[in-house]
Amino acid sequence: MLAPIARDWARLSFEHPSIGFAKGRDTSDQSGVLGRWRITAQYGLWEFMGRDGAPRHPNADRPVGGAALIQIGPDEFLLAGSEVRLHFAEVAPDGRERYRVVEEGTFRNGRWVMKRRWNGDQLDHGINLTKPTLLKVRFGVAG
Repeated sequence: MLAPIARDWARLSFEHPSIGFAKGRDTSDQSGVLGRWRITAQYGLWEFMGRDGAPRHPNADRPVGGAALIQIGPDEFLLAGSEVRLHFAEVAPDGRERYRVVEEGTFRNGRWVMKRRWNGDQLDHGINLTKPTLLKVRFGVAG
């Protein structure tokens, strides 16, 4: 997934804050902060279900899952990952409602090229990466 864009990813991760997650042996949630955003990674979850009452996911005990994120603006991120669910939350919410735009894409000649935009149904439970995926996530203020 990253091989075709290795130069772009390396340049951006050098120029901007970044963070990575990898599923640990205990499979617990992991979190970190980039700017004003707390990002939480969860593993072994079905795409449209939480942990409560859901049948056990086939990857729950397998050592697969992780993500790498680059914060390219105060409210904008590039992320690459697979077999992980990501949640974004403001560290200190200011009471304003936020919306998010999630684009799947790649880089061509150093520029982001969107392939498709994810819709609300795909984001209801967080950003679920069930296969190797490259996304751009942007947050804005509603209204």
